Amino acid sequence: MEIVTPLCFDEIVNIRLNVGQVFGNVIGILGEIDLEFIVNVLETQIQEEKTRPNGGDRDVYYFSKQAIRMAQDRLKQCSMEHL
Repeated sequence: MEIVTPLCFDEIVNIRLNVGQVFGNVIGILGEIDLEFIVNVLETQIQEEKTRPNGGDRDVYYFSKQAIRMAQDRLKQCSMEHL
């Protein structure tokens, strides 16, 4: 995650959208702290993307939002396991 996180803000669109894809691929094996970290990083990426020319890239939004939803679902699942 430490390697991927700085790539959220890369100038190359395909690099930025791959961040969401990579995070989405590892969500199933992460714990709560890492899941919360991913949600925060991707929410920051979305905010940064909005400041780019023409409002940013739609694929970056798509993969970031998809990974956020997956992480939030996994967080809910983790909290249910603690009950």
